[in-house]
Amino acid sequence: MVFRKRMSYAELPAQLRATIEESDFLSAYECVEIGSVIVWVVNHESRRRKEIEFSLSMSRILSAKEREEKFPAPVEISVPGLDYRIIKGYRLEQGTDVRYETYEVYSSDLQKLIVACEQIYCSPVTVEVVDVVRPAIESALFPIVYGSWSLQEQVNYWVGIFYRLRRQAGEDGAPEDAIFDMSLLGKMRKIDPNVDAILPFILEGLAVMESGDPVEVIRSFNRRTGLTIVPR
Repeated sequence: MVFRKRMSYAELPAQLRATIEESDFLSAYECVEIGSVIVWVVNHESRRRKEIEFSLSMSRILSAKEREEKFPAPVEISVPGLDYRIIKGYRLEQGTDVRYETYEVYSSDLQKLIVACEQIYCSPVTVEVVDVVRPAIESALFPIVYGSWSLQEQVNYWVGIFYRLRRQAGEDGAPEDAIFDMSLLGKMRKIDPNVDAILPFILEGLAVMESGDPVEVIRSFNRRTGLTIVPR
């Protein structure tokens, strides 16, 4: 894990301050390993933050092209505890110029891409690669694990998800039923394309867990999603 030194506007090199209005300044960090100061500023056109790299050796801001030309070539890295081939690279996000460190995770024979993930390179805290890659692998492979479960195990999984999300919504001051939306259903379908078929069981299981009325739970779900789930 890498912790970067945060810099105030007053601590920026004079040449950098001359090009950035203090009112546009968001944050800045030292990136010693690349000999630069990274600054995040307001982008008034896109309303998103923009990343600027100031080279300490050149005493000037680098263009996006110059930054990309400095990127190390993609390299295979070894991550203890993970039996995969991992290629590390870099990219600049279009529209923001935020630099990301990217990881492409392949099968041991490099024939199958398992997942691609990344983290912001010059963030205040950069975590270990394994802490980025392992959750991404687990998420990518979860549909396979899920598919090996029995119908009841699948239903129980979603009941638990719904229950936790409803508790979180309530703690945040929102109606618990607010979690019933097409966004959530879309995420469920990515894991299980046939999840609609077991929605009656899931909603009834949720009602039982909460000591509620299954008919009312299903009615609320239908109203908020536009579906027509029929109680069993």
